[in-house]
Amino acid sequence: MTNMTKQKKDFAVFGISETIFSSDPLDYDYLIHHHAFSSVFAKLVSIEKNGVIFPMLASSWSNKNSFKEWHFKIKDNLTYSNGDKITIEDIALNFKRLVYLKNKKDSKSGVLEFLEGFSSFNNISDSLTGIRTQNNELIFIFNKPMPDLLEKISFGFYGLAHPSLYDQKTGKWLDNQKTISSGPYEVSKWDSESFELKLRENKFFYSRSNQIKKIKLLNFTKVKNNQDIQEFDFLIADKQSLLVNDSFEYVGSAEKLKLGYVNVFSALKNENILSNIDVRKWFRHKFYLGLEKNNFPITGSFFPLNLRGIKPLVANHEAIKPNFKHFTIYSYPFNFSGKLEEYKNKKSIVEIFSDAMNELGNNSGASLVLEERKDYDIDIRGSGIEANDYWDTVKFMFLSKDGIRLPDITGRIYKELEKENPDINVINQELWDQAIIWPIRHYTTGYWFNKKSDIDYSEINFNSPAVDFQFFGWK
Repeated sequence: MTNMTKQKKDFAVFGISETIFSSDPLDYDYLIHHHAFSSVFAKLVSIEKNGVIFPMLASSWSNKNSFKEWHFKIKDNLTYSNGDKITIEDIALNFKRLVYLKNKKDSKSGVLEFLEGFSSFNNISDSLTGIRTQNNELIFIFNKPMPDLLEKISFGFYGLAHPSLYDQKTGKWLDNQKTISSGPYEVSKWDSESFELKLRENKFFYSRSNQIKKIKLLNFTKVKNNQDIQEFDFLIADKQSLLVNDSFEYVGSAEKLKLGYVNVFSALKNENILSNIDVRKWFRHKFYLGLEKNNFPITGSFFPLNLRGIKPLVANHEAIKPNFKHFTIYSYPFNFSGKLEEYKNKKSIVEIFSDAMNELGNNSGASLVLEERKDYDIDIRGSGIEANDYWDTVKFMFLSKDGIRLPDITGRIYKELEKENPDINVINQELWDQAIIWPIRHYTTGYWFNKKSDIDYSEINFNSPAVDFQFFGWK
């Protein structure tokens, strides 16, 4: 065992690339919160352990009436990190909060809207026919079969929040930086520089030898050299990342199911010039020219080509410049190189995207301003999709008011999604034709483990986008 490992046996450093900004489970759709809070807010069940549906709040479960009715027996020895007992009423109220807020926003999650009484539920304190409690059982009644409910409610969005964290009339989250843990770890430090998790002393969930007692989440995008990156025990990054080197080993699963794309947010603002489709197509053309100068392959397909039923999309991005007055567009600044100094002769993905954005700004007829602000006209984003049963994810992308909220300016995609058997290729083509979402690439992310850190990851489900640190340990 190395000296570094001996010195760090009480904590591990996990690399993150974004800013943690909200403890509200409703903000869980942001990938950074998959990492920060999957270990903090316990779900009924978890899929983060490899090969099993792991019981968290629930000790067992069953279903009847062709998967329309689900029963979950709740463990009776659970407490929050502040010492309060976790009750079945808390769990039911937490679900009713989600139902109330989703109903209020007319947002579809793929689960809650199928509960009996969903559409008429207007008060969190009211009874809801689709959610019942009976002794120590939580019962869900759906108006359609839900055979894959266990996988769906293992998403962190359904994590249990202490009732004091939200207004029990409006459902509003009261403090974005306050947490009371219902899961195996609690937040022990959270400020502008660091975010730390501590394993709770009372082990109600999973117990294994050499569990990691403390996890420090630090931003790894600012590292410059090999010495800097050695501070991290493990991190999640692109399989082609230039921010790691051969002192790390890559472990992952699904290939090329991550989506990189441009979102022209201002296309949805009628007074903005980017609401003009000809202008958007011209800007897309200039952006893609920037990619081509770096020999970066362009895909017109938003959805990965290895999904079942996807056909190659013929996407000609050439466009004629329309008439418009000079104007300014705002985008997020590229303020890091995305590579170690030892790779100075290679271009990182960040630098390639930065070149393409500059090409758009220099040659489109508009001025590009890269600065931090509350909203952007145009920005580069990422998401992911599951290869199996991907329709749930596709519907969530368009129908939920949370998550990435893909636009449909013509309504044709919504109509397609209403069909019993929608065609993914119709949706793919319509996204291209609307020119609000500009597909860039399909890529692979996974875990990079420092070979000197001796972290045991044998029990981790690498197919899950979230990470629950209770299933990691030291070798």
